[in-house]
Amino acid sequence: MTTNRISPDIIEKVIHLEKGQTFLNEAQFGLDRILESVRDLPSGSRILEVGSGAGILLTELSRLFPEHTFVGIEPNGQGFQFFSDFQLSLGEQVKIHNGGYETFESDDTWDLIYSINVFEHLPDWRHFLLFLNKNLSSEGKATILCPNYSFPYEPHFGLPLIFSKKITFFLFQTRIEKFEKENDCLGLWNSLNFVKYHQVKSFVRRSNLKFKADFRIVEDMVQRLSSDKDFAQRQKLLAWPAKFLLRTGLLKFILTFPGVHHFLPYLQIEIKKNPKT
Repeated sequence: MTTNRISPDIIEKVIHLEKGQTFLNEAQFGLDRILESVRDLPSGSRILEVGSGAGILLTELSRLFPEHTFVGIEPNGQGFQFFSDFQLSLGEQVKIHNGGYETFESDDTWDLIYSINVFEHLPDWRHFLLFLNKNLSSEGKATILCPNYSFPYEPHFGLPLIFSKKITFFLFQTRIEKFEKENDCLGLWNSLNFVKYHQVKSFVRRSNLKFKADFRIVEDMVQRLSSDKDFAQRQKLLAWPAKFLLRTGLLKFILTFPGVHHFLPYLQIEIKKNPKT
């Protein structure tokens, strides 16, 4: 994984804001995983970010690669209204469409479309995959990073997942409502679609798209529990057991079991058009 740090001028603009450190940490997480894909693109490529949030990652990428065109989509939807208070002044090179991808119109296709911790909030993730099929260039690719709800854990609230979304809410309603109020994210729970790896894999293959999963992301996420204190605090239910599995080597051993990939807590998926269609 290629590492590049968020630039000091962007940090200075964001760090003093409420949740500023969290925004920066999430932007760094995204940069670490998207940077290499952008570097591999030829000059003049077009990159679309779905779910731009405060605009930090989009700003940093446009600074690093002025030869490309960057556009973002940010609906400021249910549970994320606070993003509108933090979007940076991006200048003319970077533009953010304020609305969902459903209302985004473009006459051109895109060489890279990426979405980080957004896929699990889409009202219809299947429709979004069809959006990718329509808007990717012939050689383009899409990268999606998101939780996998086949694993019995909800990472936004740090809760165990008990059978279903409905039952989990029933058991933890007071805690969920308190979290949304304290973090100014009312509606966050309702926005979650509880998407599962096997559902995505099956739908993609039926939709004339190419599908590839990178399961190394799980080790990266566990290592992040040691390097990102804010992230570790938010995921404290999993922090100790995850670190134990990594340090003892059991994590690598577990990942060798057939079928275990369907139940990993986090996903990194690459989608391309099928050249045969």
